[in-house]
Amino acid sequence: MSTASQILDETDGKDVGMLVIGCMTFTICPECGHVDEEEETLMNCPCQKCGLNVETRQILFSSEQRIVEMIFDCYRSSNSKELCVLLFCTLIEHQLRDLIVARCRRVGVGWLIIDLLLEKYWRVDERLKLFERLTGTSMKKAVDGSAGKNLFDAYSNLRKKRDGLAHGLPAASYAVSAQDIQIAVDEAANSFSTFARLHHTFCAIDSPPLPAA
Repeated sequence: MSTASQILDETDGKDVGMLVIGCMTFTICPECGHVDEEEETLMNCPCQKCGLNVETRQILFSSEQRIVEMIFDCYRSSNSKELCVLLFCTLIEHQLRDLIVARCRRVGVGWLIIDLLLEKYWRVDERLKLFERLTGTSMKKAVDGSAGKNLFDAYSNLRKKRDGLAHGLPAASYAVSAQDIQIAVDEAANSFSTFARLHHTFCAIDSPPLPAA
């Protein structure tokens, strides 16, 4: 199966829109919270998981679309490829935040407490620890076997280079290699199926309860 970077190389970027849609096509049942890969938001159809008829399935990912579009556009560019690394880290941070919020809501945590948790655990490393406290499972174990099994390793490796770009450190753009850019593009594409799986497992009605203290 071709990676996102291979598709962009082979098509010269002409099918960026279709590639974005292909990455993000996941819907969620508003009744039970289970996630499916659907080509469209189905109306008045029973959920494949809970069997309940829902008026309209909800799109799981939407606000991330512009970020991933920019990643793919920067990859096609001759002078802004390095920005793929910065945007990839932004995408992962955004998706991890949304996952933690969805998990908190599923286990009955109120918005005031959610805001306090997000403020206290604001770095990704800390939010990964918070995820484990909320689920009883490490992120490494949770993503094992998925397309994004290397997602957070990639984030950890690229974060320092992202920080150099974001803070304007001298020669920061030259520290980003062609391999870094390719990893950022491919893992950005993989992130959607990975986070869809995490939502399905930990944010649905039959998700495991909060671990015992």
